[in-house]
Amino acid sequence: MSAIAESAGIGRATLYKYFRDVESILAAWHERQVESHLAELIRVRDRTEGNWAQLEAVLHAYAFLSSPGHGHAEAEAVRLHQSGHAGRARESLRAAADAAGRMS
Repeated sequence: MSAIAESAGIGRATLYKYFRDVESILAAWHERQVESHLAELIRVRDRTEGNWAQLEAVLHAYAFLSSPGHGHAEAEAVRLHQSGHAGRARESLRAAADAAGRMS
């Protein structure tokens, strides 16, 4: 935590005010990444016409976002995706898919 605080240019007390440990920092970072990816997939879907074209565009975007070299450490990503906050993202994605299904 000391190294993280130093790298961020803040005091340790400030860091501990928001995060209890390194694991909680990783979880917060990962949640932001997942939310960003979901927002991008929704943008791709919304600027594409037709169900099949939307599906293809979203799958291409998802493949790009999850490709090696796009900021993912494989073992860490698997572990983080199994955590509780990823469940909220899955529910959000299901709700968006259900809404899209009702519109078609």
